[in-house]
Amino acid sequence: MILLLKIKWRAVLSEDELVEMLEEFETVSDIKEFFENSCREKALKPFDLSLLIHAEKNFRQKEAYTKTIKVRDIQGINNPLSNNKTPSYLIHHRQNSDNALKAYINNPEALFEGHSNENLSFFMVQDKEGNENYFLDSLGNHKVLILLILSDVCEELLINDAKITQLVL
Repeated sequence: MILLLKIKWRAVLSEDELVEMLEEFETVSDIKEFFENSCREKALKPFDLSLLIHAEKNFRQKEAYTKTIKVRDIQGINNPLSNNKTPSYLIHHRQNSDNALKAYINNPEALFEGHSNENLSFFMVQDKEGNENYFLDSLGNHKVLILLILSDVCEELLINDAKITQLVL
C-alpha cells in the first residue's frame, strides 16, 4: 500500500497530513492493517496499570483540574479488564468497533474535532522520573483508543479540556 510506504519514509505526520491519509482508506481492514504496520509501538504495547494501582493504594491527596493533554502520554485505561491488553486488542474485541472505524473512515475529521465537548476524565500519576502518566477513566471510548494508536505517527494529537484527577503520592 502506497500509504504505508509514505509513513515509513516520514517518522512523524502533522494532524492535517494524518487526516489526508485517513481519507484514503476504504475499508476497516485497511485501517486495521495500517495500525498493525505503521503504528505498532502504540497499537501493540500492552497497557500496564501497575503505576495506577500503586497510586490508588498509596495516594495522600487528590487534585482535580482541567488541562490539555498529549494523547501519546495516555498509558492505559482505569479498568482491570484493560491491564496487559493492547489498544489494538481492545479495538478489535469491542462491541461496535468496526462501526466506529467505518465512521472515522467516512469522516476522519471527526476524530480530531470536539475533544473538549467529550468531557473526558483521566487519572494522572507522576512516575519517579517526573513523567505525567494518564489513565482514561472509562472503558468504552473507541475514539481515545484510535487516537492513542495514531499518536505513534502523529505526536501532536491533543485532548483539550480533559478532566484530570491527580493522585499525589
